[in-house]
Amino acid sequence: MPTSLKSKADSIAKKIAKTYAYEGDEIYVRKNSFDATGYEIVWESGPYEWAITYAQMIAGYEAIDQEYGFRRGPVKAPAGVFCEPGYSFSLLVYKD
Repeated sequence: MPTSLKSKADSIAKKIAKTYAYEGDEIYVRKNSFDATGYEIVWESGPYEWAITYAQMIAGYEAIDQEYGFRRGPVKAPAGVFCEPGYSFSLLVYKD
């Protein structure tokens, strides 16, 4: 059975928490506030411009954390999704 876009967005949210060694509950997934075709992963209290950095890592690049200067390697997004930053604190997830 195909995996839903919502469950893929949830999976990405968990990877974000793992990448930044975050254990709180302030990262959440909601329907995209720009349109209804995707989801938005929101972490308003996360590191400065984390969504921009994470989108670069999903695109296959090594990125430098803008707040602390840590190098972070590329990460894999689940198959069939496209991600882009919505704001500096939210990542948009769409079907590819």
